[in-house]
Amino acid sequence: MTLAETYARALHEAGEAPKAPARHVLFAHFIAVLQRRGHEKLLPRIEKEYMKLLARAERNTVRVRVAHKKDEAAAKKAAAEFSVPGTHAPHVIVDESLVSGYVISGPDFRYDASGKRALLELYKELTATN
Repeated sequence: MTLAETYARALHEAGEAPKAPARHVLFAHFIAVLQRRGHEKLLPRIEKEYMKLLARAERNTVRVRVAHKKDEAAAKKAAAEFSVPGTHAPHVIVDESLVSGYVISGPDFRYDASGKRALLELYKELTATN
């Protein structure tokens, strides 16, 4: 592992810590450490490695979109059934365009239990010409 990869991994893990400081504070401290050690020339390579780590983490994130906050518990329970080893806890956002229900998407799957999908399927069925 190169020094740039090591720095990138340390920065990523520090940002993921439960009581991590705000990102701008974390980055300011990180740059100060690089300058103190005379490693500021590594910053472009560290950034490249850091972006790779972020992309990898993004691929392993399960996203849950819910129509209403009240649907969150059912969606999280359903997401647990789809849990893939190595994925992070589901990231839940409220998407009012779903009408009702939820959509769970992960590294290689998508489960749509939304009212929007059901309404679109009904519309396609009703407007299909036979």
